Amino acid sequence: MDAKSTSICLFLVLLLVQNPSSSAEDQNCFFTTDRVKTWCVNWACKFGCLIDAKQYHTKYKNSWCEGSRKGICYCQFCD
Repeated sequence: MDAKSTSICLFLVLLLVQNPSSSAEDQNCFFTTDRVKTWCVNWACKFGCLIDAKQYHTKYKNSWCEGSRKGICYCQFCD
C-alpha cells in the first residue's frame, strides 16, 4: 500500500472503533452498593451480586470491593 491508502485505511479503522452504535453504552445499566460488615473480598462480592441479579431479573456485568474491613461491595447490572 502506498502512504495515501494506508492513511485512509487507518482513518476508517479509527472511525469504526469510535462508532457509538457499536459500543456497550447503549445498554441500560445500574449500580448497587452494599456495606459489608466483615471483610469485603471479591469472590463473596461477586456471589452476592449474582444473587441480586436473579432477584432483579437482570444480567450481572461486574463487581468490585472498595476497602477491606467493613468495605463496600459494588455491583453493576445491565439489560
